[in-house]
Formats: sequence, structure tokens, C-alpha cells
Amino acid sequence: MSKGWIVAAVFAAGVGFGAGNAKADTLDEMMEEAAETPQQDMSEMICVPVFGWFNAASVPPPTCQSPVGVCTEGNLNGVLQGGYELTLEQLNDTGDPRVPFVGFFTGTSDISTQLGDFVGVDTGALNLSGPGENGSGRLSTLLTIVEGGAGFIHIKGGLDFATGNVNGAYYGVVCWDWDDPEHGWGHHDCD
Repeated sequence: MSKGWIVAAVFAAGVGFGAGNAKADTLDEMMEEAAETPQQDMSEMICVPVFGWFNAASVPPPTCQSPVGVCTEGNLNGVLQGGYELTLEQLNDTGDPRVPFVGFFTGTSDISTQLGDFVGVDTGALNLSGPGENGSGRLSTLLTIVEGGAGFIHIKGGLDFATGNVNGAYYGVVCWDWDDPEHGWGHHDCD
């Protein structure tokens, strides 16, 4: 993989930074929709704290179907043991001239673990400074589980733009409905 492949792919795709109001409008619409959609009441669910670490590698096109050319695939270790695939759907600049090297992103993660399969929406920030520059590739994201359960996972780590490898740690909570036949306890009959 060539040096800086991910950044080059983002810009070559013609989207992301400087893409104009179309992307900003889409992001605004998504944020408005999220604000209008009530979150599940996790107080009525079974919740498990999760934490651990992960590693991943970039997936190049054509396998990567991201509109901004950024996908990763990797392994989860710790409480969640399994794998995940992340596809970024948006990558936009912050609009703040003090941090022109930071990009905000959204994406979808498909997660398969021993606790079950989940789909999550990643919302985070990525330092797009070139390799060797201070903070290059540092990222932080909040994954909101939207299918297969509920809950939130905070992810922090780093992307090596030279190799495409990603490493980091996660912590959060994964929840299921009380009567979920795979995870809940409410479905059991007691004699």
C-alpha cells in the first residue's frame, strides 16, 4: 500500500473536505433525524460493560465500497472477541481554521462477536496530518449500536497512514432487551 493511500483516496473520490454544502446538508439532516428519534430506554434492558483493544487494516477499493474510499477490517479482543468491518460514509472538515487537519467522520460498523452480531454507527474525529507529524492518524469515535442490541462504545486509537494499520482500545456498554431470546433473561420460565 502506498504512503498516504487513505488520504489520497479521500481526496481522489472528490468528496470529503471542501465538497461543498451537499455533504454538510446531508450531515445536518442526519443529525436532525437523530435528534428527533428517541433512543431506547436502556433501563429496561440487560447491559454488559465491555472493554478491550482492537487492530485492523485498511481495505482498498474495489472491495471497499465507501463513498470516501475509507474502509477497515479487524479483530476485537477483550470482553468483545470477534471481528468488525467499518465503512466510512462521510468525512468533512471541521470548518474551524484553527484545526484544518482534523476531519469529522461518520460510518457503519458490522460487528460479529461471541456476544452476538451488532451494527453500529461511528461518529468521530480523525487527525489527517501527514505521517510523521504530531498527532497524525489519532482518532476518537463513539459507536452507537443501532441493530442487534443497544448501547455505546467509545473507541480511541491511531491510524498509520503509511501502512493503513489501525490499533486502539474501546470501552462502553452493550445492551439487549430483557426478553431477547439469545441474551435476555425474561424469556425463561421458572417452576
